[in-house]
Amino acid sequence: MITSSARSIQQNLHTSEYVGVASTQVLRDAALKAALKILDFNDAKAVKELHEKISNTSVFHTLCDIFIFGGQIKAGQHAFTTLLFYQYAEGRNQSVEHIPQPRDEAMASLLQWLTPVGKTVLLDSVKERLDFLYTRQEDEGNEFTVFLAPYDRFCLAGYVSLAEAETLPNPHRTDAPGQLTDREALIQDAANYFRIAAGYYSQDAKRPDLAITSYEKAGDVYRRFGWLSQVAECKQCVAAVLLKQKRFVEAKEAYRQAAVLYEETAEFYRQCKDTPLAKGFAQDAAELHKFADSCGQNQGQLGSAAGGLAPM
Repeated sequence: MITSSARSIQQNLHTSEYVGVASTQVLRDAALKAALKILDFNDAKAVKELHEKISNTSVFHTLCDIFIFGGQIKAGQHAFTTLLFYQYAEGRNQSVEHIPQPRDEAMASLLQWLTPVGKTVLLDSVKERLDFLYTRQEDEGNEFTVFLAPYDRFCLAGYVSLAEAETLPNPHRTDAPGQLTDREALIQDAANYFRIAAGYYSQDAKRPDLAITSYEKAGDVYRRFGWLSQVAECKQCVAAVLLKQKRFVEAKEAYRQAAVLYEETAEFYRQCKDTPLAKGFAQDAAELHKFADSCGQNQGQLGSAAGGLAPM
């Protein structure tokens, strides 16, 4: 649901999101809207000037007064503007070289200085996005859907969920016997968010480097649970990104690693006397080993073993 502060912000902003394409957010302010629509991201001077102008607008000050701890409001305004610019540049397949702040620095600033309210609204934005992906029923959105592309929101949400998992007052609480504890549920959410972010980074932002980093982060988090099949799936997705980039040697090694993880998963289910699952994962491993052998030879026919790149 949209918050009261978002309603005031959306007097100046318009949001439109659709599946498979990075969302486009445009300022209603006529002059800034026109400037963003025609901004050449290859023009370093123009990018810097517009970034400063938008960063200092009242809408960003209002946003950061609510979501950023008091002493860092200016840093928050700068970071939100930076991520808005990345969204525009990547949505138009333009260079991000001249955006005044690196993406990881902007993300780190928000993670460090977000207030509890900001974290709640961020997590609400990704949950609403998931609801949309499943139901296709669009929600009004909130401040984070206005300013951040889905991939950056999911990545931030992954880190926020990991941090919150370590600060729960009662981390071992469960809703029922046999279910995940509150801490485990947050860690699982974090892994899922990183994985979804990776799919978006690969498809919408055309950033294979960020996709690989996010898939590997998701795999590391899944490993905390010992969920080897999910770790294997993430490694397989890394391999698919590498293959798409024609980095055949690295892709081959990643497929090999995924195959070994599937073998370990199969062995786990053998020990659990679950023969069907053991056979299924063993077959997955064999197919990936076979695919790795031919990796780079039949580039036009990747086959199902290559692995999907979809966000979900």
